[in-house]
Amino acid sequence: MPAISFPHRWPVAWHMAFRESSPWFAAISGAALLITMLFPDLRSRSLELVLPLAAGIQAALLFSPDDEPALETLLAAPRPAPYLIYERLAAVFVIQGAVGLAGTVLASVMVNIAPLTLLVGWLPPTIAIMGLGLLATFVSRRSSAGVLAVILVTLAMLAGADLLLMRFPALFPLHFFFQPVFAQIGAEYFGAAPELLYAINRIVIALLGVLAMLRVMMGMRNTEAVLGANHKTD
Repeated sequence: MPAISFPHRWPVAWHMAFRESSPWFAAISGAALLITMLFPDLRSRSLELVLPLAAGIQAALLFSPDDEPALETLLAAPRPAPYLIYERLAAVFVIQGAVGLAGTVLASVMVNIAPLTLLVGWLPPTIAIMGLGLLATFVSRRSSAGVLAVILVTLAMLAGADLLLMRFPALFPLHFFFQPVFAQIGAEYFGAAPELLYAINRIVIALLGVLAMLRVMMGMRNTEAVLGANHKTD
């Protein structure tokens, strides 16, 4: 009877993943949250104002092909290259997730809002902006470009997306910081329940982030592209 072979399970380098994912961002996120919560008008939105931006910047710094030390050695190792992204993304989720959950409990007490409501408010945009930052860095090969993309998109969404929805309501699924009050307004326009519109928005933006992360993971399988064989050198 022939032996049954199982695919090799490669070890997960958690220690290295946490070290490479800039764990000190947890202190920055926590401090920014506490400062934001000092302002009564911002307390209910403090989590979605701070965590997506902080996590997005942290994700943009995870893997930059042109700045990664010993990249050729990492790609030549038997362990699949996408493991780098799996580990580092998981580390960021743990770091920022811990800050987010602690902030959710604190904010729910301070503003008397259900923790689940707060969680649904900040988690989907955090996933979306993390994916955007990671993808922008991977495509541009520079972490600075990823960080800039995260900052610009976050500020643009916060400053102008509400006004854009007033002109083009059908774009509501793409608004990273879509508020339930806009779902109430949209209910009259679309003739749908506001809960449904809000759920669609949350699902779509979370999926955008997941798809961006998957694009990077798939791109990591192309060793020549990761090494920059298709890029012209100065």
